[in-house]
Amino acid sequence: MILEQILDKFKGGLTMERLQDLTSYLQKARYNGIPWVLSRIRERVLYKLFKYKDLTLIIYGVRLIEMPLLDAKIDVRYDWVTPADTPKILALNFIELNAERVEEYFQRGSRCYGAFLEERLIACSWVHFGRFDFPFYQYSIPLKDNEVYDGPDYVDPEFRGKRLHEAILTRLAAYFREKNIDFAYGSVVEDNIASHKGVKRAGVKPIYEVRVIKLSERILYKKIREYSVPE
Repeated sequence: MILEQILDKFKGGLTMERLQDLTSYLQKARYNGIPWVLSRIRERVLYKLFKYKDLTLIIYGVRLIEMPLLDAKIDVRYDWVTPADTPKILALNFIELNAERVEEYFQRGSRCYGAFLEERLIACSWVHFGRFDFPFYQYSIPLKDNEVYDGPDYVDPEFRGKRLHEAILTRLAAYFREKNIDFAYGSVVEDNIASHKGVKRAGVKPIYEVRVIKLSERILYKKIREYSVPE
């Protein structure tokens, strides 16, 4: 099954895009471990047979309290990422972002903050205002003037473990506190084991939990669970 998944990446010839996709998959498998691989195999089989998906989105929220800036373990430059940097964003090969999505984010006023190693973008975090949509779940979060949604976030697999994500987030928190924005939402898919563990370790509490079961792109089941907002 794992071999079949890998061979699927080569159908139609080995292009640079497919090679990057394969590299990304193997890096994620190594990073997330066997449970992640098994869940992806199960998901792939069910989707191939029935176009079936069962996903749970966990949306959490945090108060942007005053905190010291954390530095990454490597020397990088932190700065806002602009539309002119779109090729650098796409070069990260982040599966959640294509050129159309990046353009959409910039056009609606979302901002991106990143870490640059010389001129190479190696990590970034998107911030959204007003509302954030989750198309797969047919769900949206309305955002007040003092609220933002953070995500998606990405760190180049080559530089994971260098505390880049934490360094970016503490700088964003400091920036937005100065703008009287003191609450941030984020989310993680429940079966993203590494991210889910990270959120739990941080002690972040869920606010909403949205489970959706789809068959042939049609929602068969949807359940939304609400928790209390952190003080």
